[in-house]
Amino acid sequence: ATSGSADSPPLLRHVSGSSKPASSELEYNLWLEERHAAAMWALDAAQKDFEEAKKSTAFDMQRAESELRLDASESHALRIASHLSTLAKGLVLKEQKVRNLKRELADIGNMRNLSPGEKA
Repeated sequence: ATSGSADSPPLLRHVSGSSKPASSELEYNLWLEERHAAAMWALDAAQKDFEEAKKSTAFDMQRAESELRLDASESHALRIASHLSTLAKGLVLKEQKVRNLKRELADIGNMRNLSPGEKA
């Protein structure tokens, strides 16, 4: 029902040009499955991005420690602190994206578990 590869998200089919579910049960289920596939792809990509950012941040922290041993001046320390602060903020945003996507997948799972009458 969906297409795509590991490098690109699944193509989403919008029913009647809308991102809202269609009126028929079959269209609704197709929309839900495609939404699930897209969210799974996005979660996988976000988790990989977060893991890479963690590794990169850990490396930058080790490098900063080494640089501070060589030059412990206040101006150098402030530049390093500013850089690490920016990295930490980016890391927090990436982690938040992963949490949001997990929440979206849980919501989709809950929608899948509703009886046909509850979906309307």
